[in-house]
Amino acid sequence: MTQVVQSTLERIRSLSQSLQPVIIDEQGLQAAIEWHLPVFERQTGIKVNYRAPAERVEVRAESAIHVFRILQESLNNVARHAGVEEVDVTLAMNESSFSLQIEDRGRGFAKVLRPVVALAGMRERAGLIGGTLEIGPGKAAGTRVHLEVSIA
Repeated sequence: MTQVVQSTLERIRSLSQSLQPVIIDEQGLQAAIEWHLPVFERQTGIKVNYRAPAERVEVRAESAIHVFRILQESLNNVARHAGVEEVDVTLAMNESSFSLQIEDRGRGFAKVLRPVVALAGMRERAGLIGGTLEIGPGKAAGTRVHLEVSIA
C-alpha cells in the first residue's frame, strides 16, 4: 500500500510540474527544456538528440511558457504518431531571433494537413509571442516543427 501511495504521489508531482514548470520562472526556458527532455525519454523510450547554443537563450517568462508548450505538444505528437526511436531537438540563437526545431524521421503526414486542434493551438501560441511556426516534412521524411521568435 505504501508503494502504491508513493508511486501515485510521484506521478502527481510529475504531472503538476509538467503543467506549470516552476523551472521556467526560476531558471528560464533553456533549463526547462533540458529538464523536460530526459523526462520525455524515460516516459516514452524515444531517444532525444538535443543541440543547444553555446550561450544561454534568454526569453521572457510569458513567452517561454508558450515555447515550452509547443515543444511538449510536438514531442507528444512524435510519441503518438511518428513510430520512431529517436527525435532531434535543436535550440538555436542569432542576433535577432531564436528558434526551436523538433524533427523526426517517422511516418510523416499527408501533404494536405487537415485542421487539428493541437496544431492549431501550437500556431496560436506562436502567434501570441510574435513567432512563426512551420510544420511540414523533415529533411529525411518524417515531420519537422520549426518555431522562430524575434528577440528584439
